[in-house]
Amino acid sequence: MEKDKIFAILSDWNAWNKPLPATFSRPLYEQEIARKAKSGEVIVIKGVRRSGKSTLLTNEIKRLQASGMPAKNILFVNLEDQRFFLFAPLTLLEKIKETWLEYVQPQGATVIMLDEVQNIPQWEKWVLKEYEIGSSKLYVTGSNSQLLGVEFGTALTGRYLDVEVYPLGFKEFLLFHAVEIHSRADFIQQQLKIRQLFRRYVAFGGFPKLR
Repeated sequence: MEKDKIFAILSDWNAWNKPLPATFSRPLYEQEIARKAKSGEVIVIKGVRRSGKSTLLTNEIKRLQASGMPAKNILFVNLEDQRFFLFAPLTLLEKIKETWLEYVQPQGATVIMLDEVQNIPQWEKWVLKEYEIGSSKLYVTGSNSQLLGVEFGTALTGRYLDVEVYPLGFKEFLLFHAVEIHSRADFIQQQLKIRQLFRRYVAFGGFPKLR
């Protein structure tokens, strides 16, 4: 029964039998993640809340699928889903993995992505165990203020590569609004809209959800 509940939660977040959601591309970050993923180390994507870390994971899933990895071989876990709070936290990650392996039955190389991992106590010990047995490629995301504790540094020193994510710069903000500037002529032709968007950017900042 417990695994049934966990599988129901995982099914809501994973693209095993449905398409991935539409997302906005952030090429510089995506290229950095793809490059560092080749190392085999744990990929740690860190940044302030709402800076776009989860979207970058989704875009990495798209890249992996485009390279030929089956959807069922990728496990995405949103650890901010409050339904997970009903389970014992110290054993949750292992139960999630067991449920995925039993119900989805991936074959071949696998990937586990833990989003907002700092919500799970002693998560770094579980990630270290998974890293050492080498059963899956690992990605984790977390907020700077909570992720980078002493335990994290001690457990995973030399075993991870990090990617620091920031809110949108103004150029990215313009792209979010389908404004591309490749020349002086582009700027002149769209300067009214650019000024309007700049005022909005100054007022509300560059967090993607507030664009």
